[in-house]
Amino acid sequence: MKKFVSLILILMMMPLAASGAEIYSRETQAEVTKGVTLKNIEKFYGSYSLNISCVTADLSNPDLKLDLLKNGKGIDKKDTVTNLSKTENGVVAAINGDFFSDYKNGQSFSLGIEIKDEKLLQSHIQDTMAAGLWDENALDLTYIKLNATITCENEAVLNVSHINKPTDYYGALLVYTADFNGGISPFFPMGITVVTVENNVVSAKGTSFGGTVPIPQNGYILAIDDVMTPILDINTNIGEKIELNVSMTPDMEGIKTAFGGGTLLLKDGKKTEITHNVAGNNPRSAIGTNEDGTVVYMITVDGRQSKSRGVTLSELGDICLELGCVNAINLDGGGSTNMVGKTVYNQNTHTFNSPSENRKVINALGIVSDAEPQEVAGFKLKTDTNVIFSGEKAIIEAFPYDENFNTPKEFSAQYEWKVTNGKGFVKDNIYHSSGGGESTVSLYVNGIWQADLKYAVLDEIAGFDAYARYKIGLGKSLDTDGMIKVFDASGKTAVVHDIMLLNPEYDKQMLSIKNGKITALKEGVSYLKLSHKNVSHTITFICGDYEADIVSSKINDALNKSEKGGETFNILGGMPMDTFMQRLCYLRATSVLNEADISAVLGGKIESTLTPSSLSPVLTDGYSEKNYKNATVLTIEQKKETLNVNSQWDKIVSAVKSSTKKNLFILLSGELQLKNKLEEDAFMDVVSKSNKNVFVVYNGVKNTVVIKNENVRFISLADGGDYTSVKSTLENIKYLSFNITENGATYEFKSLY
Repeated sequence: MKKFVSLILILMMMPLAASGAEIYSRETQAEVTKGVTLKNIEKFYGSYSLNISCVTADLSNPDLKLDLLKNGKGIDKKDTVTNLSKTENGVVAAINGDFFSDYKNGQSFSLGIEIKDEKLLQSHIQDTMAAGLWDENALDLTYIKLNATITCENEAVLNVSHINKPTDYYGALLVYTADFNGGISPFFPMGITVVTVENNVVSAKGTSFGGTVPIPQNGYILAIDDVMTPILDINTNIGEKIELNVSMTPDMEGIKTAFGGGTLLLKDGKKTEITHNVAGNNPRSAIGTNEDGTVVYMITVDGRQSKSRGVTLSELGDICLELGCVNAINLDGGGSTNMVGKTVYNQNTHTFNSPSENRKVINALGIVSDAEPQEVAGFKLKTDTNVIFSGEKAIIEAFPYDENFNTPKEFSAQYEWKVTNGKGFVKDNIYHSSGGGESTVSLYVNGIWQADLKYAVLDEIAGFDAYARYKIGLGKSLDTDGMIKVFDASGKTAVVHDIMLLNPEYDKQMLSIKNGKITALKEGVSYLKLSHKNVSHTITFICGDYEADIVSSKINDALNKSEKGGETFNILGGMPMDTFMQRLCYLRATSVLNEADISAVLGGKIESTLTPSSLSPVLTDGYSEKNYKNATVLTIEQKKETLNVNSQWDKIVSAVKSSTKKNLFILLSGELQLKNKLEEDAFMDVVSKSNKNVFVVYNGVKNTVVIKNENVRFISLADGGDYTSVKSTLENIKYLSFNITENGATYEFKSLY
C-alpha cells in the first residue's frame, strides 16, 4: 500500500467572512384559531441566523376579520402591541403597524392613512407610502391618493393638507376631529385662525392666543395661519354651512379598515421598486396576501440579536415570496417589530417573536375572531422532553380546545393519565419513568381516551456527556441539575436532573452532595465517579491551586475496538516540547505518525530539528480538505465561537456533499465552539445527512467519546498530562488510532509507549 503521510496543524484563526447560502432551517407550527396558524422559522446561513415568525389567516372564514388597533385615549397616543391587542375583543394575533413620528406633549401620528370601522381617522402624508385597504372580503395592498376639501357656503373650495396630524407648520389647512387627543386640539400658537364646525355649521371662529380648544363630537375644527395663507377667515362666518369632502383612489366606499406602511415589497408575485427605505440589516415587519387578498400573512423578522441578524428590504421581499405572499408591503420595523397573540397551547396573549425592544407604536393590525366558545373538541398535550433517563421525570400538560381551537365552554371533566406502554407512573401531572425503551403516556377524560405522549426512556446507555473537571472555591457549591447528560448507542441524549441516579462515588471528607448541589468541603483534589451499569465517568474537582490527572471515561461503543486490514489513521493531541521528557515523547510520536498511512497532530507546534524529513509535514493556517483512499479529512478553524472563518461553513457543506468517501474526519484544535443551539443543530444536520461515518476529533483535557447519532461521534483527545515523570507519561499519554475501510472505521486509544 502506498503511504500517504501528512502532518495537519490547526493554528490561529483568520478574519470572519460572510456566507450567503442557506445551510439549515427548522420550523414549528401551532394553531391560533380556526383558519389561523402561527409558523416560526429559524434559518442558518453560516455567518448569521434569522428568526422569522408568520401568522397566516384565511379571512374567507366568516368568523375572522382584520382590524386596526388603536389606543382608546386618542388616535395620537401610542402603546405596545400587547396592550393594543387588548383594546378589542377576540384579537387572536396582532402585529405592529405603520411608521410614525413623535410630536410633543405626548402626541404622535402615523405617516400613513388610518380607517377604522369605515371611519377616516388620519390622512397619509405622501402618496409614495403604501397602504392596506380591507373590505369585508379581501385585503388590497397598493399606493393611494387622498383628496380632502372644505366647501364653504360662498362656494369657495379649500384644499385640506392633513387630517389629525399635529404639526408646527400652519401654512396649509388642517382638520382635527374628536378622535384626536381625546377631543382636545393640539396647542395652537398665537395668531392661528381656528374655526369650529358642528353638524356642518360654523359654530365658532377666532384667533388663537396660544392654547388648545375642545373638538365637538359631532364635528371638527379647522386651523391655518391666515397671515401666511389667507383663506379661512375670509371664506367662513359663524352660522354658515360648511362641508368636509374626502375622496380616495382607489375608492374608499366599502373600506372598513385601512392602514399605512412603507413601500410595496411585492405586487402580483414580483418584487417592486423600493419607494420608502430604511437601509441595512434590521428587524422588519410586513403584511402580505395571496392572489385575491383573502389570505393574509403577518410576518416579522427579528434583528439586532445574535440569533437573528435582521434583513434588508430586498431580503424581506424574498422572505415574503417564500412564505407564499403574492402582494406585500413593509410595515414599521426596528424596535417596533413585534407580534403577539394566542395559541391552542397558551390562550393568554403572549409574544410570538423576539423583539429587540418593547416599543410603543401608533397602531397595530389585529386578526379578530368573533367565534363564540363551543363544546370541547379535543386536547393538545405538551411535555418538557421526550427523551428521559430511566428514573427521571417529565412534566405533562393538557390543553382543551373547541372546534375553532379556542378555549371551550366550561365543562366538567375528570382527567386521568395512564402509562399505556412501557414502565413508570403519573402523579400530579408528572411522568415518573422507569426501565428502558419506548413509553406511552395517555390522557383519558371522563374515561375516554384523548391523546398520547411518546417517550424514549434510556437505560442501556453508551456513555456520559459532561465536563472532565471543575475548579470551585472552598465552601462553594455547584448545581448538579443538568450538568450531566447520558446518551445511548444511537445518539439519543437525555439530561440528568437527579445526580443520585448515577451512583456517585466520592470522598465525603472532600465533597458533599446534598439537595442537588455539590459543595467543596476541603482544599485539594477529589474525584467524583458516576456510573450506570457498565459505563462510567469521573469528574475531577479542584479546590485551590492544584494540578491533577484527568481520569478517562468508560464508554460502550461498538466501534471502539481493535481491527486491522484498512488504512491506519493516527492522531495525537497537542505535543509541547518545553522539557526533556516532552521532547522524548515527541520523538516517539514521530515514529507513531510515520507508521500510519494518514497522520495528524491537533494543535501544538512543529519542532523542525526533531521532525524527521521523511514526514514532509503539510502546514495549514486554516481550513483544509484532503482525500485519501477511504477517507476525507477536513481541518477547521474557529474564532469567536463560530465556524464561519473565511466562509468555512460553505466549504464544509460543499466538502460533505461532494466527498465520495464513506468516512469523514473533522479535526479541530479545541472543542467545537458554536454560538447557539441553531448552529449546533445546523452542524449536526449537515454531517448527519451525509450518510457518512463522521468523526469530529479535537484536542481536550480528557480522552472521551460522545455518540451524537449512529454515524456521528465527537472524540476528545488529551495531550497526555504534565510529563513530569516516566510513570505519568506511560500511563497518560495516548494517541487515537483508526482502522479505516471502504465501509466504515473503528478506533482505539493507544498508549504512546
